Amino acid sequence: MPVYTLASSTRTLELTQMLEVNQRLVTRDSSSGCVLITAQLLGLADVTIDNRVLDHAVLKLIGAERRSDQPTALPGAAKLRELMATGDPTYPHLYGLFGEPVGRRRLAVRVRPAQLRVISSALSLPAHVWPD
Repeated sequence: MPVYTLASSTRTLELTQMLEVNQRLVTRDSSSGCVLITAQLLGLADVTIDNRVLDHAVLKLIGAERRSDQPTALPGAAKLRELMATGDPTYPHLYGLFGEPVGRRRLAVRVRPAQLRVISSALSLPAHVWPD
């Protein structure tokens, strides 16, 4: 039987883990045992969000215009709603989509492996591996 291996550039594992995180976020939101993952917990409080440099796919999903919004600071109390991957599947860019504490606007911020590890830990997903 031939043995097949994935190229080291394939990020299928990260995409699968992202889907698991999103499923867990939905499950936790709909149950009473809600885990609150905020921008503050992830070290993203007051990060500047500039729609002029965000990925087009992210802007389309959150319903923002590239040209209209001034840079915004991500509130520390903003709650993580979901993760999103954009770009080439072999090396995707992962974004956290946060909901404002007051208001209905969604704010997108690029998340790094260290933040993804915190998210997985908070959601009791210890088997997740987020390579640097």
